[in-house]
Amino acid sequence: MSQIAPNNINGNFPVYGQDNPTQGFRDNFTNIKNNFTIAKSEIEDLQDKAILKSPLIGTVLDNDLNGSILTNPQLRAWTQAFIDLGSLAGPVDLDFSLSNFQKITTQGSINLSIINWPASQGVGVTGYAIIRLWVVTTDVTHTVTLPDAVSIGINDIADYDATTHSLRFDTPGNFVFDISSADGGQNYLIFDNTRNRVNFRDPSFYFNANVSPTLLIGFNEFKDEAVALETGQDTVSVRGSYNSVQFAGADFTTIGDINGIQSTDYGPIPGYSITGLRVNVEAGDIVGIKNHDYLGYINSVSFTGDGATGNIGKQFTAIGFYATGTDLTNGLGGNIAIFTGEQGTKESSSSLKQSIGFESDQSVNTYGALVTHNGEVSGNYQFKDLDSSTDVLVSERSAVVLLDSGTASTIASANITMPPNIATMDGQRMTIASNCAITAVNFISSTTTAWHEEVYYLGQTLIRVDTNPNLHVGMTIYSTPEYVSGQTILEVRPDVPSAGITTLIISANADVGGTEGVTNITVDNNVSVNGKPTSFSPNTAYHWLFRRANDTWYKI
Repeated sequence: MSQIAPNNINGNFPVYGQDNPTQGFRDNFTNIKNNFTIAKSEIEDLQDKAILKSPLIGTVLDNDLNGSILTNPQLRAWTQAFIDLGSLAGPVDLDFSLSNFQKITTQGSINLSIINWPASQGVGVTGYAIIRLWVVTTDVTHTVTLPDAVSIGINDIADYDATTHSLRFDTPGNFVFDISSADGGQNYLIFDNTRNRVNFRDPSFYFNANVSPTLLIGFNEFKDEAVALETGQDTVSVRGSYNSVQFAGADFTTIGDINGIQSTDYGPIPGYSITGLRVNVEAGDIVGIKNHDYLGYINSVSFTGDGATGNIGKQFTAIGFYATGTDLTNGLGGNIAIFTGEQGTKESSSSLKQSIGFESDQSVNTYGALVTHNGEVSGNYQFKDLDSSTDVLVSERSAVVLLDSGTASTIASANITMPPNIATMDGQRMTIASNCAITAVNFISSTTTAWHEEVYYLGQTLIRVDTNPNLHVGMTIYSTPEYVSGQTILEVRPDVPSAGITTLIISANADVGGTEGVTNITVDNNVSVNGKPTSFSPNTAYHWLFRRANDTWYKI
């Protein structure tokens, strides 16, 4: 508030037409002089402190606010000071007092220092300040080494070299960084405005090498669960699929390139390819691939378990690519191995068994039954010891069934159940041979077993029945008072520890069960056997071919 006091001057003095005391004149003159003195002091104070559009007469414009606070301003069409420091190399000072936006063109690598950063400003806290640095790199070998105090957010910067604390650039061009501090320049935060961050923390596109070396795409609300499952996998994981490309031990760009595969007539590229390159590294040198080296793989992994016993990672299938041969000079051959896993095993890898091998000499090896396009099964047989049981359940994966007895030359009877219709291919062939004589042979098409219990568990319907050696996957449950016709047996499991009880997993919800141990259910394999023998002579064999059109095994 101004200290000028206009009211201490008597405007009614002197009085017209009469003698006036000289003291009144002296008082007014003194008060006028005092007010001029105050005015001069206040004007000079304004000249020293006011923000001006242009310099006052005889002065130089200086609008340095010295950290004063501006509250609730509204700015329009404002600009910032900009300075181009030119083409530089070696030690470079980034002087905050010159400008908040500075440009450097690299003439070589730069060792950056930050000077004249504002000290603590503001009310009650240290003030925040920011400077924008525009780097124009002229060569990819040029780097910008930062002060050690630039430490916050530095690990999110693309191509940052933590060993030298420097910024690297994959191409010549323009790169803009914001460098800021809230503690007077003791610690700086850096943000790259030009390139993507090293880490991505969006739930739909997540990668943070400090948490897991796996890129997660599309998991959204399941991001946390995916991070836990994928930790350490070093892959790209997409919700709904699992894809991996691995380059081991070397910089891929220094070895070769992935090019489109062209057809032999050099026509257009026919499609897309995934190329995997793996190399050996010995004592820092890249050496050629060796015999039996593991070149790559395609792997199917999921989790099994009912929750109560815990989930266990399990491989279901795998395709492995291997180097084969000894001709290192002219190049090794290669083969492909396909592995599959049997159901009911929880182990992660030991449950996989090789099914097919495509060898380097273009031959194909199979390790199980081979079913050709016409349904013929070869290379797999089923042996049945009639001394242990005379009930013969023929597997749909067998081409030949061998019947024998180690103690008797003649067996009184045997019951044979052929594979059901839904488990058998059109045109599939089957041979049943016996080394011993069998007086009476019965071909079983349906069987009956006693019902005990029905359970609906984890989306499946299970029924517990008396153990029956003629129960086969693919058989159909036919109408009884309790069960609807047409339900298929999906799996037959021994009921441990209940002796004499078998658990059937069926294809649909069953009806309400009946009386335990009393109610019977009937199952059928839905096939007919043409020309079935009623007995077997020693060392004889019979052959059949299955025709899907009428679900019949024809004797051939």
